[in-house]
Amino acid sequence: MTIEEFRDCLLDYYQNEVRGEAFFGSVLAKFDDPDHRYKIGSLLQLETETKARLRPTILELGGSVEEFESSRAAGQSRAASLTPRNWEEFVVVLNKVGEPLTNRQREVSEIAPPPYRELALSMKVHGESIQEFTERELAGDRAHSIDGVVSQLRFPLRRA
Repeated sequence: MTIEEFRDCLLDYYQNEVRGEAFFGSVLAKFDDPDHRYKIGSLLQLETETKARLRPTILELGGSVEEFESSRAAGQSRAASLTPRNWEEFVVVLNKVGEPLTNRQREVSEIAPPPYRELALSMKVHGESIQEFTERELAGDRAHSIDGVVSQLRFPLRRA
């Protein structure tokens, strides 16, 4: 993978984080359960922190950190399509949407240019932690489902 291809990949990741941030921010209003709100808030925090983590390298490689309104609108639109307070629907949608993104992150982590492998690997961990969250939730492991996401946060939320 060339540096230019990696930069373009990071730009794609960045807009996915913008989409995810808008999605989770909008989904929060659909749930009243404190545990659900904590988990969604933690996912939102992961997207926000990941955007910040990507910015220095994007700029170093000559990319733009502009947040496209189309990315934000796509995240909000997906959130609007969910049934209020239907936790399982939310988790299933998140699992389905995340699978191809995580597969791409795995692929890129193996072929990223050497100076950027650590960042690429961190994106793989990011995607896998969200997928692990959905898989654990669907399997009934609700007590520990969000642990992988929270372990990545520099500024974790307090669990109620």
